[in-house]
Amino acid sequence: MTRTATILCLSVACVMMVGAETTQARGLLGQRYAAGLFSVTRPGNKMLRAIDDSVFGFGATVNFPTTDRVDTIVAFNRQNFEGGGTDIDTTMLAGGVNVMLSPLDPFCPFVIGRVGFSTADPGDTDAMISLGLGAQYDVAANAALTPSIVYTHVDDYDDVILSIEGNYWFTDRIFGVTGLGVGVDKEDIAFTIGAGVSF
Repeated sequence: MTRTATILCLSVACVMMVGAETTQARGLLGQRYAAGLFSVTRPGNKMLRAIDDSVFGFGATVNFPTTDRVDTIVAFNRQNFEGGGTDIDTTMLAGGVNVMLSPLDPFCPFVIGRVGFSTADPGDTDAMISLGLGAQYDVAANAALTPSIVYTHVDDYDDVILSIEGNYWFTDRIFGVTGLGVGVDKEDIAFTIGAGVSF
């Protein structure tokens, strides 16, 4: 599954770079949009992977600029871990900001901050916090790549997530997005794909 997810991400990135048409260059920073996402995660833990090697999930994100340098973002995600008599649904809801350092440039570094909670059903609800750095790069007329590094803490879970995301604007309002994330400590590998609309 890891190889398949990597190939899919690279293929989408290549299509975005080659197939972009001449419209306004932009990534997702500074855009008012709503998006739906589908995810598949390969657990890094071998015992968990023996129970369920493909954890499926879905989510939604709403982003809106509050100033010319700050985006406010709200994200929802739900995953189902199932197998061997185990059935756990995990729900995450978080909100926060992306602070852009050079919003008018094709290369835009930004700071990431999120707070929220994660609930396992059955189980407990725990507070979560994420802090990190990213950089958006306009690779073509209507496509961008965004690598990031984010530290996440939930109860006794800590990890640093390395990820890269690509987005492609099909029209001035509709875009597709795909991403690949790897946990440095836990070694989870997550592939996401989705679509959104600006409003």
